[in-house]
Amino acid sequence: MEAEGTGKRIGLLQFDGTANPQNYAAVEVLSSSGNLREAAANLFRALRRLDALSLDKIVARPVREEGLGRAIMDRLRRCSARD
Repeated sequence: MEAEGTGKRIGLLQFDGTANPQNYAAVEVLSSSGNLREAAANLFRALRRLDALSLDKIVARPVREEGLGRAIMDRLRRCSARD
């Protein structure tokens, strides 16, 4: 996806396969089956792959904050925090 009128390339990190991938320059799905354990195991690998593409921005869709979902969201918040 190119941010409207800016020419910026945007990547998407999502929990399952529900978004329209054609709207993004790159898409990483944490768990196609919606499994939180699988999503947690794939989180950092997916972030590294998106980061390696030199995208202008990465959008992360939230997961439900229960069980491992709470830990996933904590990690996403920490990596998105600006110093």
